Amino acid sequence: MDDIAAAPGVGKGTLFRAFGSRDGLGRKPLTSSVWLGQMVVAMPRRVSARQGHNQAMASSGADENTPAGGGPGPRPVTDQTGHEPVQLIAMSDAASRMGALMLGSGTGSFRVLQAMRQVAAALGIDRLQAQVTLTHIVSTATRRGIFRTQVVEVPTPSVNADRIAALQTIARDLPEGSSVAELHALLDEVGHRAALYGTRWLVLAAAVACAAFAFLNNGGWAECLVVFAAAACGTSPRWRCAR
Repeated sequence: MDDIAAAPGVGKGTLFRAFGSRDGLGRKPLTSSVWLGQMVVAMPRRVSARQGHNQAMASSGADENTPAGGGPGPRPVTDQTGHEPVQLIAMSDAASRMGALMLGSGTGSFRVLQAMRQVAAALGIDRLQAQVTLTHIVSTATRRGIFRTQVVEVPTPSVNADRIAALQTIARDLPEGSSVAELHALLDEVGHRAALYGTRWLVLAAAVACAAFAFLNNGGWAECLVVFAAAACGTSPRWRCAR
């Protein structure tokens, strides 16, 4: 009996509960099959904490994903399209497009923010805040307690005074209560408008301006001609790549 009790996972208490007494143990033929059969009946099966939790949850109708505290488990993924502020998203996109066109035309951050706020108020946005850099716009639009933040990138800004004037006219004259579609139609018209001057005239104007700066810095005719040629050679491929 002492040898059996010393086996791993077996104690004297277990033996007495299975066979009643030392004499009862002596009367039992301790073959491997009898011993194993008696121990399977007598010894309770040991389960881990995780298995016990799963068994308890199964008996109560829950699954293994239910927390031990009894609270609700992870909710299944559902379609959240119906909860999206669709109108605010469309308004914010339209205001950001106005800002991107203004910034891409070469105007300053103050005018970009002013135009965005004017069209935002006309569309029905309660408040619009924006941070404008040389190539990015980070804006937050708020409407009826719901806000949306987005980032717009302008990779190749240029200078187009005619487009700036047209966009400022749209922002200033857009009536209150206008729809997003109406604003996009106006912006499409400005965006598809052809440039007033071709590339050759722009290159010539840039070269003359650079030569004039050289003259203002006490440059002679030779210096001005060199600057004129260098500016023309540098501006021409730049404009062609930008377009």
